[in-house]
Amino acid sequence: MAFIISKKSRSNGKERQIYYLVENYREGKAVKRRTLLALVECKSTLELFEAIQRKERRLQDRLNQFQRELEEFITLGKMPPFAFGSAFRARRQLDGAIERAKTDLKQVQEQKAAIKVFL
Repeated sequence: MAFIISKKSRSNGKERQIYYLVENYREGKAVKRRTLLALVECKSTLELFEAIQRKERRLQDRLNQFQRELEEFITLGKMPPFAFGSAFRARRQLDGAIERAKTDLKQVQEQKAAIKVFL
């Protein structure tokens, strides 16, 4: 049976509670504990799932924005707001931003799938 534990963590001079979804299991005569999921500062799997969904929406919005900027750059020649230098460099920056956003979105979707198992 899985249950949630909390541990105190100190980083950068701040103390915070970190939550984990864990289970106990027996190995020989010893009882051991296995971490199933790090909930970070969320107190439940549902809370973590909702946080991941919000992050996924933000990443999807960012990806859509970069794709719109790329389309405007290609069709209208409009430079994106973060670009500087030549048109070639601006295109490369946009392509890189789109690829990073896609990678981040894929990672979040994988996290979301892993969390669904515990809901």
